[in-house]
Amino acid sequence: MSKERFLVFPHHAFGGMTNVLMEIEIRVILACLANRTLVSLNKYPCAPQVEDHLYGRYREAAILDLFDLPVKHISMTKLYKRGFKELYFLPWEGDCASEAYFKFSDDLKYSEVEEEDFIDGRQYCWQFPNNDSDVWMAYSQKRTFCNSAYFFLSSSSLKKKIQSIIQRIQPKRVYLDLAEKISKDLGGYNSIHIRLGDFKQWWINTPTGQDIVNNIAPVFNASEPLIICTDNSLDEIFFRPVLKAFPQYTFIDQFIINKYQKELDALPFNDANVIALLSSLIASKSNIFAGSIYSTFTSAIHRRRLFDDPKVPILFTSNPFGESVKMENCEFKSSHLGSFSWNRLAFPNPATARANAWLREWPETIS
Repeated sequence: MSKERFLVFPHHAFGGMTNVLMEIEIRVILACLANRTLVSLNKYPCAPQVEDHLYGRYREAAILDLFDLPVKHISMTKLYKRGFKELYFLPWEGDCASEAYFKFSDDLKYSEVEEEDFIDGRQYCWQFPNNDSDVWMAYSQKRTFCNSAYFFLSSSSLKKKIQSIIQRIQPKRVYLDLAEKISKDLGGYNSIHIRLGDFKQWWINTPTGQDIVNNIAPVFNASEPLIICTDNSLDEIFFRPVLKAFPQYTFIDQFIINKYQKELDALPFNDANVIALLSSLIASKSNIFAGSIYSTFTSAIHRRRLFDDPKVPILFTSNPFGESVKMENCEFKSSHLGSFSWNRLAFPNPATARANAWLREWPETIS
């Protein structure tokens, strides 16, 4: 009879819903591949965002209240109540997964150049240890914030397994069902996600409303319904050019709150996290979708769309990089050579940001 083994992340994942989801995804994949029970602070709620007060609602639901995970998952408290015989501190370096890449001991068929391109200048390599201790603990890793395609250097067979794990990290059925109902009620539509908020304090060139109109006009038909996802739908001045250019617009958060109050009241949770989750699921069903680079909310939508159709383009509402990075019809185009998308696009980010780990969804997730 085999004993139960555990993979422990003693530090909570923090941030908004999709940031936390990205962190949890890395933990789930590692636990599944190691065939271990995942242990973490699984009921820590997603953090409130600055603009939540505009709607008189703050975040309450935790990730496990909203999503089903394809791995056994227990809390730190339960682990210590059960007890264990041998604790092994994983010798991984770096505070965050964004500083590292994960390499398996299987037979990788990457050339030296391809492996260097994948590593993309990262300092640390994480691997599973060659021991069978009851508990492996990632004690030094404060965060696991990283896009899985950018993190796992793996063989083709392991890639398929990782993709299968990712596909099984799904919202709970009650939220999927309501999103499906709203999407059907809306009929055919296109959608955009415009992130505002903290972007104004970063190195990013924040677009104007007119910049967004100019960028999406060649791709989006102004006579078709446009769903708008944003963290500040009350910014009338910013959105004025967008609403003028696309008169059949709907701010999806306001629409959900105003039109589906009865359905929201019947949900286990109906706070800002739930509105964000429903909005992302509805946007993922769009005929055309363009989002905001540097936003994990946008990435989550692109992710669902890619799994539905691997050929769907990954589109964005604006180009904050200027002429240094080419964009055509809302899609970033390669301007450098390299084995992976992050080499070929070569976004000019500060090295300290480690932004390739989280700024967008990569097509390598499903390729």
